[in-house]
Amino acid sequence: MGKMDKEKNILLVTARSLIRHGAQTSVLNIVKASPSSYTFTWYCLGTEDKAFAEDVRQDDVTIVTGGLDLFSCNQKTQYQTVARDIWRLCHENKYDIVHVNTGLVKFQAVALLVSMLCRGPERIAYSRNSIPFTSAGFLSRFK
Repeated sequence: MGKMDKEKNILLVTARSLIRHGAQTSVLNIVKASPSSYTFTWYCLGTEDKAFAEDVRQDDVTIVTGGLDLFSCNQKTQYQTVARDIWRLCHENKYDIVHVNTGLVKFQAVALLVSMLCRGPERIAYSRNSIPFTSAGFLSRFK
C-alpha cells in the first residue's frame, strides 16, 4: 500500500440538509475521487433527500443527520445540536480528518472547535461562499 493509499477515517460535515446542491455535490465528488481505503461518514444538520442519500450510500458512505427542520428551529438549537453530534461522532469513531464544507461561518466555527477539542482529527475548513462582504455578508455586520 502506497503512502497516499493509507487508510483514513473521514468525517464530512455540511450545514444544511443532505440534498443535491452545490456544496453537497462537491463533497460527493471528493468521495468518488478518493482511494477505496478511505472510509467516510457524512454529517448534516438537517434531514436527507432520499434520492441523493441513496447515491451517497452507493459509495459506502455512512450518513448521520441532526434531523432538524432548519426552518422551524432557532440558531441556538442548531449550534447545540451540531456541537453535541460532532462531539459524539468524533469520540465514537476516532476520525483522522474532519472536513467542514459550508459558507455558514458560525456553523463552521462550532464544528471545527468541537472537533479540535476531541484531540485527534486534522481539520479542513472549506467554503465557496458567494455572499459579498459589502451587503448581507458576515463581515458587513461589524460596520
